[in-house]
Amino acid sequence: KNVGSITIISDGIITDGYEPLYDAEKLGVPVFTIGIGDTSVIKDLLIRDIFYNQNIYAEKSTDIETQIVNYGFENSLVKVSLFEENKLIQSKDIVLSPTAINKVKFDYTPSESGDKKMRISVSALPGETNTLNNSKTFYLKVLRNKIKLTVISGSPSADLSAIVSSLSSDKNIDIKKIVEISKNKFLNGFEYTWIDSADVLFLIDFPGENSSAELMNRTFSSIQNNKPYFILITPTTDLSKLKRVEQQLPFSINKISSDNILVQAELVTENFNAIFSSLSAQQNIWSGLPPIAKNNSELFPKPESITLIKSSVKNIPLNSPLLISRSIGRQRSISFLSGEIWKWQLASADKSPIFFTNFINDIVKWLNLSDSKKQFTVRTTKKLFSNGENVEFIAELYDQTFIPITDADVVITINNGSTNIEQKLEKVKDGLYSGIWENGFEGDYSFHAIAKFDGVSLKSETERFSVVPGSIEKYDTRMNVDFLKRLAHVSGGNFFFIDDYESLFNELNRINLNRVITTYSYNEFQLWSNSWTIAIIIILFAIEWFIRKRAGML
Repeated sequence: KNVGSITIISDGIITDGYEPLYDAEKLGVPVFTIGIGDTSVIKDLLIRDIFYNQNIYAEKSTDIETQIVNYGFENSLVKVSLFEENKLIQSKDIVLSPTAINKVKFDYTPSESGDKKMRISVSALPGETNTLNNSKTFYLKVLRNKIKLTVISGSPSADLSAIVSSLSSDKNIDIKKIVEISKNKFLNGFEYTWIDSADVLFLIDFPGENSSAELMNRTFSSIQNNKPYFILITPTTDLSKLKRVEQQLPFSINKISSDNILVQAELVTENFNAIFSSLSAQQNIWSGLPPIAKNNSELFPKPESITLIKSSVKNIPLNSPLLISRSIGRQRSISFLSGEIWKWQLASADKSPIFFTNFINDIVKWLNLSDSKKQFTVRTTKKLFSNGENVEFIAELYDQTFIPITDADVVITINNGSTNIEQKLEKVKDGLYSGIWENGFEGDYSFHAIAKFDGVSLKSETERFSVVPGSIEKYDTRMNVDFLKRLAHVSGGNFFFIDDYESLFNELNRINLNRVITTYSYNEFQLWSNSWTIAIIIILFAIEWFIRKRAGML
């Protein structure tokens, strides 16, 4: 594309998505950043980040950690508090660090399942210029406290050990293992009832070469009855057996190959973050993971599947992804289309020992969410909205056989505790409806929807969202010079303040003068329209025939 460089003019404050440092590093061209915004030193105290698992279990302790940044208030005493539904859970007094970075960890144990609105706040100090950022709200989904999970593996393997060890770290998961060691022989025995009684199935390198027809039938019969499952496809998975049940899979098997390739992972951030917690979505960890072995068979996601992680070879994306999810009707599934996942556990052990465990356990939690079993669901695109930000609703509607409804009236009712607001959702495609509510008031809201079709009326469960004070742009108003410098540095570029624009122009001129531009040209020759060419070819064929005749080869 002949792109020599990229210039970004920004204040460096990220209001949506993630830090694009890894993306900038892969561009292959220098990124120059120009800083604009407030550079003055103001006295402020703000909650920058909150780290937590968005899906947790009732009656089980979990850590919630917050990072508080202070400007001009070092050595001051403040109170940091954790609230559940505006009820104080825990408070801690801290002395603000001279380094400006303060980390506070809370121990939280929910008493019952359901959505929990949480809030962390830090007490205001005299002289603060902005107190809107002293508080931050978030939601947790609390699951019931025990999940029955059955692991079915085509053979013992390092992948099996890595996944089982991660699952075993969560005491709220009751694990049963069915591991084939040879034809009709299993490790430590098993019962077929483990398959039907499980809440979630984990298929690791299954079916394998020795997998029995009965075990396959029992497993995929349970999946056909909407059992949520995870499947790991390794280079030794028997894809010819798996193709027999292709209709139940979230991907199609177009071509089977015996070749393997080494691939790297590339997150599709928006899709990935919808399922996985922030502890599993750390870009600095993902960028350092080693390549893993992927079978070169053509495994393509079906239209209703969502790609969470792409696969690439030397930064060239492949058509076949690495991780996909599917939530259709009453069933959820996640498919990992590569083996050697144990390498990720090993590679991340020093830098983030809990990364791989969180990644695997987030899969379990998402698969076990109860809304996968509902005929009619409605949700917002996120749980928290800023004052004045539009709230988008999405509804999914199926009949009793879980075929998407082609035509229905879907009306959503929004309640703020005193007033009901009704709004009709418009059809996007069969079974999918959406609408936008232009909110203008802070507060906590509940909502449900009613769908009418063919004389049938269905009501969704009640869900929640919150509109919080202020806008995200006002949360942190200081230019983030450090981020803009790092963004430029990782790509080979430079950072400039807006007043120093002439230095940027000199740098861009230097790049343009030294840039090598590659041009391509081609000539086309019509051989068969040239009489001399045809004559030479005929003579050569005649000579060949004469030589073969003399040698007795004809």
